[in-house]
Amino acid sequence: MPGPIVKVTHIKLPRASEADLYRVHDRLGGEMLMGLKLPISPTPRPVLLVDAVIFPDRPKKRTVADSPAVAGQLLSGARAIAVVSTRHTLGMYVSGFALVAQHLLRMAGAVNPGAIALVGKGDRALEFALSKFPDLSSEVVASAAQDPS
Repeated sequence: MPGPIVKVTHIKLPRASEADLYRVHDRLGGEMLMGLKLPISPTPRPVLLVDAVIFPDRPKKRTVADSPAVAGQLLSGARAIAVVSTRHTLGMYVSGFALVAQHLLRMAGAVNPGAIALVGKGDRALEFALSKFPDLSSEVVASAAQDPS
């Protein structure tokens, strides 16, 4: 008997601002690689575009992910934290993105990878569920308090 069939679709959620990413980076320190497509290995289509990957053990700087090869070198054996975001409420999509990002970082060779879901509004049930996975968390973005939309 064949297993279940899944059709993967594309979703694009409004992301947190760069200022919000910078606040997280300033708090965690290290190197922040922005706009990384996962998985690192060449695929016809990337599975996930993360807002940033932070390497807290590296010197502080901000760079854009230009080359998968460079990103792969940085990830191999490094501690890395993926950041996914939306200006909307923490939902199943964003929670799933955080979990998938953590898994894809692990597959790329990161050691004890983590993920942070930056969201416009928290959801206590999903925050509780995410807390059950090691090194996964959610944070409400600072700009959400200023944005009435």
